[in-house]
Amino acid sequence: MFEAHLPLDPPADMPDAARLDALAGIAAMFPWPLPRERNEAVRDELAHLVDAVLAPLAKGRGAVEIALGEGLAALKVGGRVVHLGYSNINDYAREALGINASTAAKMERLARGLRDRPLLREAVRSGRVTPRKAEILLPVARGEAEAFWAERAEKKTVRQLRADLGRPADPDEEDPWKQLCVPMSPKQRARVDEAFALARREIGHTAPKPQLFQGMCEEYLSSHPGPDEPGASDSCWVTEEDLEPLKEFLEQESKLWADLAPASPVQAPEERSEFDPRHLDKLIRHRVALRERWEESFGHLVMIMRSIQGWEVLEFANFPQYCEERLGMSPRAVMQRATLERSLHRIPVLRKAMREKRLSYEKARLLARDLEPAAIPGWIERAERMICIELRRALEGEKERQMCARGAFRLWLPASVAVVASAAFPRRPQGGGALDLAHGVPVKDRRPLH
Repeated sequence: MFEAHLPLDPPADMPDAARLDALAGIAAMFPWPLPRERNEAVRDELAHLVDAVLAPLAKGRGAVEIALGEGLAALKVGGRVVHLGYSNINDYAREALGINASTAAKMERLARGLRDRPLLREAVRSGRVTPRKAEILLPVARGEAEAFWAERAEKKTVRQLRADLGRPADPDEEDPWKQLCVPMSPKQRARVDEAFALARREIGHTAPKPQLFQGMCEEYLSSHPGPDEPGASDSCWVTEEDLEPLKEFLEQESKLWADLAPASPVQAPEERSEFDPRHLDKLIRHRVALRERWEESFGHLVMIMRSIQGWEVLEFANFPQYCEERLGMSPRAVMQRATLERSLHRIPVLRKAMREKRLSYEKARLLARDLEPAAIPGWIERAERMICIELRRALEGEKERQMCARGAFRLWLPASVAVVASAAFPRRPQGGGALDLAHGVPVKDRRPLH
């Protein structure tokens, strides 16, 4: 059986390239798909072994992201990114680096916030404090209070820090996406398309559909307040708040997961003082290449951990808690990577295109998310000739055509937008009616969010 001291984590002073090669070699030993196994003891041992490699991989990946965020923050100063032909950092990250715009913005925002917090910044760069904890502490770790919070972050869990600050978990991190599905005739669909066109004109031509839909629901609710009937806001989903007592119990019961294999802190790559946009661009691309080297092994192990629900074996309340406390990462980012890895196994041509640098991570993610496997080979060449924003719009158009043919309107929404949509589209008939997506008038029956 597994022993906690098993030396799967290479020494902290090992050079990054050698460290990655060692971890990648171990990660490759775990097969996929997993063989059928009914013995729970085997599953438990597998969960510990996967975690023993996944945790140091996450630390190495996180260290590279800290350095990458610093590079993006430097490129943003004085509008240097404009000299590279991009209007902002988000466009540069998505089109030049193949990184999701919101992910890049988050890395840049953290790096910028740490500039005037030297103690917290050093703790993060040395690997003693995870970026996840630093994000939570940025609003309070200022001036004389910085030393207190930096020291506290090394000893406390993410949940404990949130409790100290009275800040709940982000609902989008708890359950990132929910689906709205409404049966619709061609005539009704035309009205919906017109509504989205109006929303795009008001909110912005590049705004994604969930943002447009949120604006439409908020506009409706501003003049049609929801009923005050008791229980009207009841949800069938377990919330992060419901799990707080269980999380606290497991922290105490496991003594902060003391029996798990140790994962040594990893120092972020050395910062360089660069000012020329071209040099910064070269440095950032080098760090992106390092990040991509960590990605494949990381995604493979996360996929296995989710498949066997290993966080239960390791005494975490749910997968988001495992991501935040053990991996020090955003649950959404980890789940997104695991989902893509599954797609790459099902669609080898997609992995081949990524390895050949024909597709960026972001383009591969869009194709895997929006298309059936049989359609992807025909789209790869098209995707090569498009920028990411063009590809996203083309895929949205393809999905809409398919939905129109099936007589349905379907839209994936972030959890925070789904909350707003649930108010406009009640789960059961209410006296005041609900937003009619097709006609913009109250109706008494509407299919719920799934």
